[in-house]
Amino acid sequence: MLLSLPCLLFVFLFIVYPLFRNVQLSLNSYNPLKSPETRFVGLENYAWLIREPAFFNSLLVTLAFTAVSVMLELLLGFTISYLLSRIKEGLLARLSAPLTSSFLIPWVIPGISAAVAWRFLYHPSFGLINALLGRQVMWISNPTLALFSIVVADVWKTTPFFVFILLAGFLSIPPEQYEAAKVDGVSA
Repeated sequence: MLLSLPCLLFVFLFIVYPLFRNVQLSLNSYNPLKSPETRFVGLENYAWLIREPAFFNSLLVTLAFTAVSVMLELLLGFTISYLLSRIKEGLLARLSAPLTSSFLIPWVIPGISAAVAWRFLYHPSFGLINALLGRQVMWISNPTLALFSIVVADVWKTTPFFVFILLAGFLSIPPEQYEAAKVDGVSA
């Protein structure tokens, strides 16, 4: 028990305490710019949040973003990892390690760097995407295109995580199982 004390202390300091402090602050009226004092208001902040129309719009957009991006990341990650796991011979087999490593690049780029890069790619005047399209599209400021644009950037950044997790799963399946499935007449 004594050996796990540092880990338990870490969890308490960085997870449990901040969680309870946030719940406590959410039950108070608090403006640190005006005064350090808090005033207990109970569930009034939550009642205000439910009455706020922007909250439900934000919730809907967040749910749509999460559902679409995770679905695309899983689908692309599954497809890419399956194809990488099937490379056995020929030129692609020799290029397998560099090819697999190249999928890691978007994931290891820091999030802020990727966000700035995508901001430049989407720039309406001098962005690379608009230059390739030959027209000026407002990718981020157009309400109908903004969610799509952010999903594309997120899918590009996060798909490698799915690729490597699923690739590890594919490579852990013994070849004998594939042969047994083929003998049993299992389709793709």
